[in-house]
Amino acid sequence: MEININKITKPNLITKPNLIIENEELTDTDLPDDNPNDNPNDKYTSKNIKKSNSKKTDLGKLVDNTLDKVEVIAKVENKRKTSKIIEYIINLLLIVAMALAMYFDIYYKSFSIKHWLSLVIPEEVIHYVLRALGAYGIIQVFAQDIGLKTGIKQKELSHRPLFRFILLWSIAYAITDDGREALFGALLYFYLKHVYSEGKTLDVCFP
Repeated sequence: MEININKITKPNLITKPNLIIENEELTDTDLPDDNPNDNPNDKYTSKNIKKSNSKKTDLGKLVDNTLDKVEVIAKVENKRKTSKIIEYIINLLLIVAMALAMYFDIYYKSFSIKHWLSLVIPEEVIHYVLRALGAYGIIQVFAQDIGLKTGIKQKELSHRPLFRFILLWSIAYAITDDGREALFGALLYFYLKHVYSEGKTLDVCFP
């Protein structure tokens, strides 16, 4: 077999399998035009080498994209772990604060209505309003259970956060006959719903 040296543009360019490049990879532009007499099963033909280079390029892109996705997922997971740690700290602080508030209320009656709210509104009026609202809340729940429909504005009012808190406090007060215990019960409910459960709710209370 004779090799025409004038057709070789690079010292290490090959056209047949008995010439091997050791330090440089061929690009498509380095390869000569396809020879119609080449054996299609010969992996060292120009056509097959171009296909091999194309496959390597596609594989490299796939590896790069996969590594990028893995890096993004790792960053997201790190943010989630950091967020979880912050949530645990906040939950712990709130639990400790509520426990301290209960302790001071038990031994020093720090949250007694007489100490704060009764300075503005007479204590008898406060107890009367809380019992009335508590009775309304119980009636509302019972009315829904027996299929009685709720008014549109009535529903909107019941879904206002402040009125909902007062209503739950009042229902607890109507049952316990203790404003402080009812207050902590309502606070515990809102803590478990909005902080501990992150506001995620179910269609029913206990599925």
